Amino acid sequence: MSRATTAYASAYQPDRVHVAAFRRRERAPITADFTAVVPDGVTITSATWRTTAPWPLVMADAAIDGTKTRIMADFQQAGCAALKATATLSDGSVHNVVFALEVADCPFFGEPVAPVQGPQELTVTA
Repeated sequence: MSRATTAYASAYQPDRVHVAAFRRRERAPITADFTAVVPDGVTITSATWRTTAPWPLVMADAAIDGTKTRIMADFQQAGCAALKATATLSDGSVHNVVFALEVADCPFFGEPVAPVQGPQELTVTA
């Protein structure tokens, strides 16, 4: 079972930053849960994920599941990456969840450095 990392949107503390750490070569789902800011009868119509560093963090497989959106994150290089999930709702409002992700190196194992650079932005629509 892989470790899932979830951050929760807050109507009262919108400047909250979710901090998480990973080891290089880990792969894990990252979820932004907007349940607290989505009124009854309103849905997420699209979600955009953006990163500041597509080398340590390679994003793929964006999805929307009710009031949550997620990506699969592949941690390729040691370093830091900021990640933001932006959800556009059916009533026109827009909400964000921000992550600060650290990727630690494992230099003693001789793993090759992954040559992949991921996208800086992924968008998914419901």
